[in-house]
Amino acid sequence: WDEVALLKHGEVPDARVAARFAETLAAVRAAGAFFNAKFSILQPGTEILPHCGPSNARLRAHVTVAAAAGASLRVGAPDAKRVEWGAAPLVFDDSFEHDVIHEGADPRIVLVLDAWHPELPPERRRFELYGRLS
Repeated sequence: WDEVALLKHGEVPDARVAARFAETLAAVRAAGAFFNAKFSILQPGTEILPHCGPSNARLRAHVTVAAAAGASLRVGAPDAKRVEWGAAPLVFDDSFEHDVIHEGADPRIVLVLDAWHPELPPERRRFELYGRLS
């Protein structure tokens, strides 16, 4: 799958991308909660193998930009129910194993946003404590 980063650890990694998506970046910053933001483009026929995020210090939100039928998501145990991944926003702790299968005909695009877990004390909200939270 492809990704276009807008914000990484609170910083803009590519000024050209920031200029192209200025309104989106402004909205993300105005929300005040997110330290990572990226577009994720999932092409038809893509399977993202089971994986886990680096830490439960963050929560990950997926906001659908372009929905596509045929995309499904599984979070949790390998035998957990796979759900059709529609247009509704989704927030989850990606430190749990998860995977995606896209068997549809059109690309699926989501805006991925990372925020500190609300139960993480403010003094623990430092990137260097958690490796690469990207």
